[in-house]
Amino acid sequence: MLGGVSTFDRGAMAATAESVSVGAPRLVAAGTGPAALPVKEALRVKEPVGSLWLRREPKDAVRHAWRKQWELRYRRLGASQQFIDQMADGNMVAALNNLKKQALSGDPAAIRVDGDFTYWNCFAHRSAEQLDSYAAIQMKESRSLPAADAEWFRAVFAEDVAFDKAVMAACSEVVNVDQAFAMVEESAKQGDGENLFLSSMTANMMAEQQRLLRAAAIAGSADAQFQIAFVVLGGHQPELLGTGPDALNVGDLLRQSAEQIPQAEGNLAICEFYGCAGITADPAAGIGTALSAAEHGFFDALLDIGPHLTPSQLDPTDIEAWKLIQASVNLQCGGSWSDVKAMRATLDALSSPAATDAARQRAEQLWAQYGVQLGC
Repeated sequence: MLGGVSTFDRGAMAATAESVSVGAPRLVAAGTGPAALPVKEALRVKEPVGSLWLRREPKDAVRHAWRKQWELRYRRLGASQQFIDQMADGNMVAALNNLKKQALSGDPAAIRVDGDFTYWNCFAHRSAEQLDSYAAIQMKESRSLPAADAEWFRAVFAEDVAFDKAVMAACSEVVNVDQAFAMVEESAKQGDGENLFLSSMTANMMAEQQRLLRAAAIAGSADAQFQIAFVVLGGHQPELLGTGPDALNVGDLLRQSAEQIPQAEGNLAICEFYGCAGITADPAAGIGTALSAAEHGFFDALLDIGPHLTPSQLDPTDIEAWKLIQASVNLQCGGSWSDVKAMRATLDALSSPAATDAARQRAEQLWAQYGVQLGC
C-alpha cells in the first residue's frame, strides 16, 4: 500500500499496481514513486504522439521513459527544460552542477528540484549491488516469457539498470547530500510547502515528521496533502488531521491534491464512487473523476470501479480500451520493465480475448486524444 509517495521508480509513474483494499473505503495503490503529473497543466512535448502499439528499441525506450519521468516530477517543481534534456541525454554531471549552482545562489525552484532529486536519486536509492542482485533474479525469471518478449525484456532491463547506475555515478561526483538538505531545511523554515514536505521525509522523530507534513499540506504541497489523506484513509495516524478549528479534512485534502496529482485524482474517484470519510458517495461523480484520472495517466481507479458499472453508466468497450492503453503506457514508459510479473501482465492484457477489434479501435481513438500526455 502506498502512503502517498515512496521511492523513485518508473513502475510508479505508469501506475501498474493492483487495486488494494484498506478497509473502508477502497483505495488504489499508485506504485512506489513520487507523485507526479500536473493534472491541470498539459506538458509541452517535442515529438508528435506515437503509435499506441509502439515498442521502441531498448536504449531508446529507456531514454524516453526516464525523460518522461523527470518531466512529470520536476517540471511541477520548477525545473528548466534544459535540466531535463541534459539529464535524459546523459549529460548528468553538467546538469546537476548547473542545478547546484542555481540552488546555492538562492533560486527557490532550484532548491526544490535539487533537494527532491537528491532525496529520491542519491539518498533513498538502491545500491549498485542491490540493482545487480535484483537484475539477476529478473534475468533468470524472464526465461518464462515468450522468446522474443524475453529477449526484449532482458535488453531493456539491462539498459535501465545501466542508466540507473549512471545517475548514481553522477550523484557521487556532484551531489553533496548534507548541503542539499541544509538548503531544503532553510527553505522550509521560510514556509516553502514542497520543502516542508521533503523535510518531513528526512526528519528523524515521528512527531517532527507529522508536524512538518501537516505544515506542508497547509502551505499547499500537493504531495503532503495526498500523503496525509492516503495514510488516514488507510486507518493510520489520524492525528495528522489535527483537532479544533485548524483540523484538516480528508475530502478537502484529496480534492486539493487531485488538482496536481493523478494518483490523488484516482483515489478521489474511489472515494466518490464508494463513499469515504469526508466524501459522500456519488457514483456518477466518481465515474467522471476516474475517467479524468485515466486521461492524466492513472488508470487503476477506473479499472477498479469498472466491474461495478452498467453499460448505461459506461460503455464496457471503453473500459477494455483503457486496459489496452494502460498496458501500452506500461510498455512504453517502464511499468512493464519493473519485473517479469509486470511484463507478463502487460502481454496478457494486450492479447486478452476481451481486447476485441472494437476495444482496439476505441483505444486508438482515445490515444489520439490523450496519447501526447500519456505516452513516452
